Amino acid sequence: MPDKIVRLEKFKRKAAMSPLGELALDMVEFMGRSGLTTTPRNPTDEMVAAGMAVSDGTETQVRAIFTAMIAAYDADEPGVAGVAG
Repeated sequence: MPDKIVRLEKFKRKAAMSPLGELALDMVEFMGRSGLTTTPRNPTDEMVAAGMAVSDGTETQVRAIFTAMIAAYDADEPGVAGVAG
């Protein structure tokens, strides 16, 4: 597992955390359980390299694919797309 992934089940909440902080952590934990994640709007160099390695695509192609995927998600209805509640 990459070092940059934060495993929330091991995160210890502080006793003095504000209600807003608690809500924010609850929301992030819900996202993880729902199969959602966050990603930057533009791929990092590491993301592009990983995409190139599995697709044999060029840097330009991988960046275009990533951009198209983000745009398709953003084109969905307002709110959290694809999450039934």
